[in-house]
Amino acid sequence: MHLQWLPDGLAQACRRVGLGLRRRIDWGSRAKRLLIDAILYPSDLYTSVTTHREKIGPVPRLWAPRTFNEHIQARKLFDRRPVYTRLADKLAVRDYVAREAGSVYLPELYWQGKDIREAPRADLPSRFVIKSNHAVGTVILVESPAEVDWAEVGRQTRGWLEMDISTIMGEWHYRWIPPRLYIEELLPAPAGQSAPVDYKIFCFGGQPVFIEVMLGRGRDPRILMVDAEFRPLPVRGKAPAPEESLEKPANLAEMLWVAERLSRRFRFVRVDLYNIEGRVVFGEMTFTPAGGAMQLDPGDWDYWLGEHFRTAAPPPVPKPAKPRAGRRRWVGTVL
Repeated sequence: MHLQWLPDGLAQACRRVGLGLRRRIDWGSRAKRLLIDAILYPSDLYTSVTTHREKIGPVPRLWAPRTFNEHIQARKLFDRRPVYTRLADKLAVRDYVAREAGSVYLPELYWQGKDIREAPRADLPSRFVIKSNHAVGTVILVESPAEVDWAEVGRQTRGWLEMDISTIMGEWHYRWIPPRLYIEELLPAPAGQSAPVDYKIFCFGGQPVFIEVMLGRGRDPRILMVDAEFRPLPVRGKAPAPEESLEKPANLAEMLWVAERLSRRFRFVRVDLYNIEGRVVFGEMTFTPAGGAMQLDPGDWDYWLGEHFRTAAPPPVPKPAKPRAGRRRWVGTVL
């Protein structure tokens, strides 16, 4: 699919108009959101295609995707279900995790709101992390509250609330997450590491197929690719593999069970988990990894994952049993 008819100038103009409307109007109604998405669609299309071409190589086949990255690009443009926004929201997704797998897998939440000055500082533990629910890279680690410059934190977090990452990679579903701040527990990192080991489990039709294990996130990242049995695979990601060998987690079966529960309603979703001294902790759910520009070496693995995407179908979800006559029972929504 060639986009010579869609110049960069047109994409930028649509972006300016669409984002301007988003800032100026109350987009609480679905009709207004659809209008803004329609205005921004040429920008999303242009960004998706050019990003894929620059980072992966060829122009993506959007109408007949074959690789994993092409399927992700097609999902961004043609599969725009509101559930993606709801579950990409790092706060709203907590209800889904609690319902599908159990609240035991959630990190401790201490506060949420829009103004960090309202956070109960006296009640916070000695270590915690400040985040936003709608963007990436919005993290402040606090290991000594007495040394925190709360005025600077307030300035920084106010800037977070103005961020819109949806146009960076054309990931429309981040556009409609109501921005909020929250404070949660700070998960400990293993000795010698800057962050906890991140297990990114790629699930197709509710089945874990591929795990991207990330060490040293933020400072010196290392990535190991393994299968669902934790056997190393001959494929590399955007960061080099760790020099040391990694042991299979003793509770890998539990981690895979959590990933299956959370992914069972989707053709594909990446479930990110942490394993803190045997405790499985939920990180996030990602529907468009790397914005559809995930670098894999050798490139054949892009086709391998793409075939899993093409053939996957979410298992049918049983309908709630019909209540017996004369007996009232509440039946919750699925999503």
